[in-house]
Amino acid sequence: MPVLAEYCLPFVKPQGVWIAMKGKGGEEEREEAEVAIKRLQGTVSDNHYFELPTEASERRIYVVGKRDATPDTYPRKAGTITKKPLM
Repeated sequence: MPVLAEYCLPFVKPQGVWIAMKGKGGEEEREEAEVAIKRLQGTVSDNHYFELPTEASERRIYVVGKRDATPDTYPRKAGTITKKPLM
């Protein structure tokens, strides 16, 4: 999720939202992404947990609000984002 946040959150306008759906282990990924989300001027404002009826697999939807403009240094180059995620 730190990598996903850096790819997506810089393109959300201030006061907008970014929504990320994660599977099993989504809460751990969200915890790993806290630093990245904060640096990119976002905050996790809500999350929803549910199970898919047919598969019985769990999903989490995270709603990330954007407080202010992202610093000009983000997003970094694609290779850098993947190799050195913000954590």
